[in-house]
Amino acid sequence: MITVPLVTMNQNSRSLGTFIENFKDTIHFKSYNDKILDDSVSKVVVFFEYLGDNDYVFKTFVNYFETYTKPTFLVIDDSYEGLADIEFLKILKQAIEKYNISDWVILSCNKRLPIMIKRVFGERKYYNNYVYFNVQLSLDRYDGIDLRTQPDQWNGNTNLRQKKYLCLNRQERLHRLQTVDYLAKEDLLKHGFVSCPLGQYNDVLQGTFTNETNLKYRDQNLQNAKLSKEQIKRLKDNLPLHLDLNEQSYSKMARNLPNVDYYFSESYFSLITEGDFYQSDMRKAITEKVFKCFLYKHPFIVVGLPNSLELVRELGFMTFNEMIDESYDEIEDDIQRLESALEQVKILTSKNIHTIQDIYNNMQEILEHNRNHYLQLHKQKQPIILLQKIKQWVLYSSVQE
Repeated sequence: MITVPLVTMNQNSRSLGTFIENFKDTIHFKSYNDKILDDSVSKVVVFFEYLGDNDYVFKTFVNYFETYTKPTFLVIDDSYEGLADIEFLKILKQAIEKYNISDWVILSCNKRLPIMIKRVFGERKYYNNYVYFNVQLSLDRYDGIDLRTQPDQWNGNTNLRQKKYLCLNRQERLHRLQTVDYLAKEDLLKHGFVSCPLGQYNDVLQGTFTNETNLKYRDQNLQNAKLSKEQIKRLKDNLPLHLDLNEQSYSKMARNLPNVDYYFSESYFSLITEGDFYQSDMRKAITEKVFKCFLYKHPFIVVGLPNSLELVRELGFMTFNEMIDESYDEIEDDIQRLESALEQVKILTSKNIHTIQDIYNNMQEILEHNRNHYLQLHKQKQPIILLQKIKQWVLYSSVQE
């Protein structure tokens, strides 16, 4: 058993908790958050969770390195949303060059982060400091779902279901607003379980919305949303859209979500509006919204970044080109990709619900594969590459118990 001194910036980090639990029989972290790093400590691991709104926190955090000059293994956790960008990497590079950071790793669910690392750091030796890790694949619990209690088989309602599709929207995003407007315009809301609280959309529709630019998880596109008078009226007439939570419930608790078991069980496919949509050559990522569909055996259409389905397949899952024209996923132009994806929703929902039921039943092999593959990935102890890197670093310096 190796014992490693640890300093954390955020003790509620999802990845750190998962990492400690997965490898508790191999490595023991001794927290020094409330202890002095005296001469008995020769080296330390520092863990920083990046949430997209804390560049300024990291700048303050590097003051730690001014106080303690001990050799450090720095772990940047970007595995939840994959929001690390060039601006943040420049701050990181300055810290690495200035302080006694002898090794570092950035965990990220963004497959294109290495492109940014190359641009900022230049030297090839830094390419291996990136480790792909999507913590959503490893979490036991999220959004009211507990994977530890999931049955081996899940089939939902095997009789005729109530609705054709499911579309859950919470955090304000321009593409989500545009999606809901399309569903309203085409009279498709009646065919689905659709949620969309009013929230800050009210300010967008009133023309009074202002965004906090330092919060990178917020959609900056809402600031300059160009909606026609017809769209504004239609959205005002239809929002908010609630399932089993009202506006107050959404606002009161950020993690309040509808009863997903019921809504997945009573619909046939999902329209996923991902957290990120607007095209960037620096972003390629998917979130728990996709993984929920695997768990609940839902085919899906993704309103997200280009090549989202490509990433799904890279991870070993199967997509649904027998049911859906998935060429929309390859379209780089945002407006065209949105229109193409929503056109697929219109085509599917135009079918009789009995026909959709037959299509769904004929896809069971794919749906079962995806569910089983997701549960198998969840059981894997990850990120094992980080474990190997820390062990090598610690053993090299002879910090052992």
